[in-house]
Amino acid sequence: TQSTWDIIQIRMRQLKCLVGVKHCLDNALRVRVDKAKGWVDLTGCKMSLNPYCEIAVEEAVRQKAAGVFSSTTSLTIGGPDAVETIRTALAMGIDQAIHIVTNRATDVDISSLIVARVFKHFIQANKFDVALLGKIAIDDNNEQTSQIISGMLGIPFATNANKIAFEKEGTISVCRETDEGIEKIQFLTTPAIISCESRLNVPRFVNIMGLKRAKSKKIETIKLEDLPIDHHCNYKITSIKEHEKKRASQRVELSKIGELIKEHMIQPIFASTT
Repeated sequence: TQSTWDIIQIRMRQLKCLVGVKHCLDNALRVRVDKAKGWVDLTGCKMSLNPYCEIAVEEAVRQKAAGVFSSTTSLTIGGPDAVETIRTALAMGIDQAIHIVTNRATDVDISSLIVARVFKHFIQANKFDVALLGKIAIDDNNEQTSQIISGMLGIPFATNANKIAFEKEGTISVCRETDEGIEKIQFLTTPAIISCESRLNVPRFVNIMGLKRAKSKKIETIKLEDLPIDHHCNYKITSIKEHEKKRASQRVELSKIGELIKEHMIQPIFASTT
């Protein structure tokens, strides 16, 4: 836990936080592919807040309650139907929201590079100190937006954060998950980008009072084409198909195991010279 002195130091310079919120297919639903069109079929499917973005929202709300953040703003790119997801973030406790409106499919026609350009624009224009993003979106699985933003702005970043501590003089300590274990990054200066791992926190349930308060909160709406950025996608997805079904396992008699081993045995690359 942070000491009282550290919290007092932080409150002397409260930070502005920008939170990434993505509107995507509900995590509980199975993805369906229209074989005739070669595309994901979203007809009648429930859309919701990306689970990792939900963790970023929860962390922002908690740090605001602790006095670390002076304000929290969510940023969403999506069509008119994304308002429902934006309201969810506001109901959880986010102060205000920015909605970048586009009719382009965010999992296909909006690349991570375009998203990074949008975030770069608002971080610079509004002078945000911290940007919290989900480590990955469950629809495109790119997991690279936070790194691209960091490279564009030349500011520090930490991915896969499972613990964040805001310390005195505007510095941050982050524990991040890696394949080798937990890595601790100390004294990460602001402004900074942090992507959130699932073990960082447990998001709260949205209650009725939160939904009522969300209706009165400000949502700034801007068209993607009106932003002073290059919004053209740098790649094109031609088709999407489902994973091939796994072959059914076969029962093998014990006496035939030796034959199967010989049949599938890998031949040596180099023959013996002796």
